[in-house]
Amino acid sequence: MRNARKHGKGLDIYNFINSPHIAELCRKAKKTWNPFEMALIIAQSYKTLAEKHDAWRKLILKYKGAPVKQKIYLYGLWEDLDAVFEQIQSVIEYNELFIKIFKTPEHGAVYECILIDDDSHYYGLHCIYNTFEEALAARTSGGTREEALECGAIIKMYKMLPGHEGYLEATIDYDGNVLHVAPCGEIHEWDDDLSDRPVCIGAMLSIEFNDDGRSKIEHLFEDPYDEEEYMQLKERMTHWSDEELRRFNCVKKVINEWDPHDVWSEDEDEYVFHSEKISQMLKTTNNVNELAAEIHDYFSDEDLFIPGSYKSTAEDCVVYAQKMLDMINNAED
Repeated sequence: MRNARKHGKGLDIYNFINSPHIAELCRKAKKTWNPFEMALIIAQSYKTLAEKHDAWRKLILKYKGAPVKQKIYLYGLWEDLDAVFEQIQSVIEYNELFIKIFKTPEHGAVYECILIDDDSHYYGLHCIYNTFEEALAARTSGGTREEALECGAIIKMYKMLPGHEGYLEATIDYDGNVLHVAPCGEIHEWDDDLSDRPVCIGAMLSIEFNDDGRSKIEHLFEDPYDEEEYMQLKERMTHWSDEELRRFNCVKKVINEWDPHDVWSEDEDEYVFHSEKISQMLKTTNNVNELAAEIHDYFSDEDLFIPGSYKSTAEDCVVYAQKMLDMINNAED
């Protein structure tokens, strides 16, 4: 099993899981995720934008151009890995542009600073400032760093633009690291080329963790087959013998229960094409070890599946190959 920390060079993905408990469980189990999932874990983390940007860049550097056929459901479309990376790169550039604009003093612009604690209590500092640094320094009037950390305080800071052009809003931690930034009101002149704000995948999808550390993304994958191929499969099935249909249904049932690529889908046809491939393997062998070896080679093929999404070992395949054979034999009795 691969170590997720090696997926993106220098990237410790466990550090981006918000729950320390889940992060520790996953680290101990050496749990891995595919590039889509890692990008989303980063998007939903409570890390600073600078830390997220650094992690995304490492992920893109590692996986850009990877031969991944599966797609992810995004903005109502099925997008491939590189298209998702392009969107993330746009988000990085957008964030960095507005962080720079936010922190750059501007004639006529003023800053306001508000502290918010865990209970959503607002502490307005009731002052305006000419620079980001002055506004940040004023946070100490709301308490010391230790007091702020104890109550989970964050800082909402606003840069009011001159000439009623709107304002920029940023969420900042006590140390001045930006967690979120966005323009509000009238689009500022710096935003001419970014009137359509990119939305990160974290705003469109959510990754959920069970208490045991298992993760799920809704609408995660599209099979690398289109509707026409699905209908062709249905047509082929009408010509199968009873024995072929029985073998296929047994294989599909075992694969769905196994979920070798951790798709965690309720769709019974999630592995329908793969079930056909493996049921065809049974035409040439009923030896459990030979079958297991073919299954392992098939599901570990990174030209067919997202790299890192296959977690099973050769020994696991022996277990599931035996289940297939037993189920087929019992169905024949």
